[in-house]
Amino acid sequence: MKKMVLLFIGLLIALILAELFVAFVIHYPVYGVQVKLIGIRKSQLTQNVWKPYSEYFNVEGGNKVFKRNNLGLPGTDVTISDSSKYIFLLGSSFIEAYQVAPEKMASAIFASHIQQTDPTLQVINLGCSGHDPYDDFFRAFWFVHQFQPEKVILVLEGGFDRWLKRQKHPLDFDASNAGINADNKLTTRIMLLARNHSALLNLFAQSLKSSGQEEGSETKKDDKQSTEEILSEDLFHCLIQFRNTFGERFMLISTSEIAPFNRSLSDFCGRNQIVFKYNERIVVAENRFNGSGHLNEQGNKILGQFLTTVYEKNN
Repeated sequence: MKKMVLLFIGLLIALILAELFVAFVIHYPVYGVQVKLIGIRKSQLTQNVWKPYSEYFNVEGGNKVFKRNNLGLPGTDVTISDSSKYIFLLGSSFIEAYQVAPEKMASAIFASHIQQTDPTLQVINLGCSGHDPYDDFFRAFWFVHQFQPEKVILVLEGGFDRWLKRQKHPLDFDASNAGINADNKLTTRIMLLARNHSALLNLFAQSLKSSGQEEGSETKKDDKQSTEEILSEDLFHCLIQFRNTFGERFMLISTSEIAPFNRSLSDFCGRNQIVFKYNERIVVAENRFNGSGHLNEQGNKILGQFLTTVYEKNN
């Protein structure tokens, strides 16, 4: 019995020391999730709603800890007032840009430039890792309930053909039946409580998630994917829904370096009255971490400046 007590005490001390090491030496943050919602992505996948100013650990950009803004979103703070005019910036992890400091993100650079002319303009960074244009449509719809956007900008670095194929078909764009609800399962509540109060448990859970992820990501180009495949009907359907929902407020940006893709997308947008611009020199090796990862500070700066130029020429 005495050995068991000593073993328990030793294990408890080891866990406390490990927690202190992870939290105060490595500076790994706790989870910071306010609630997990089901239905934002028109699927049963949950989507995290982060607490304002929650912290996150970034590996790709150099093992640094950054903070989300006052909305629990990437980037700098957003001023919420009766005079504020909101711009939704949508895309995948290239727009989310967790790899660089909030003030270095393309969304923040974009905001700082246009606010020099009109301080009431507020850019809301809705970029989210793992999101394709179908997911982005419902993400925009969710935030419309909170903010009425003056402009909705979708940024694509590719056609997302493989990602769109994973969605349930035919694609259903009826946002009124999205059925967005909090995941209140007991296991989810226990998990959130634990990870929100323990950096060690959050690190352990994140390590398990990372090791179980499928090989490859949106940062890697599929060399076997032809131009025809990335210009899918699914993508066109998504863009038409954006245009039908937001009208002249919708704008499409491509950062793809594939010229035939951009030309075909330009033709499609011209036929469907969608403002479209592209820049084939943004997602190139010198603007990415290690030549093939997410956009580095230089890449974010160039993208932010390009967004500014396109916005100012179309407003």
